[in-house]
Amino acid sequence: MSTAVAQARIKDALKELKIAWAQAKQHWDDTASTKFEEEFLSPIDGKASAAIGAMGRLSEILDAARRACDKDR
Repeated sequence: MSTAVAQARIKDALKELKIAWAQAKQHWDDTASTKFEEEFLSPIDGKASAAIGAMGRLSEILDAARRACDKDR
């Protein structure tokens, strides 16, 4: 799987999670749901963004390595 595909999958999964959470909050909106959101869901945004950014940097490094290897042929 390419890093671009992995990035897209993370973005799609995050979007699906947000939709599912919005639906769940319609039926579960109390202090426990707020605590759950703060402890488990809110950190996911930052971590997903960090992972996507890291994948972008990794893709650049892999592309540079491929070019360097092709140049040596």
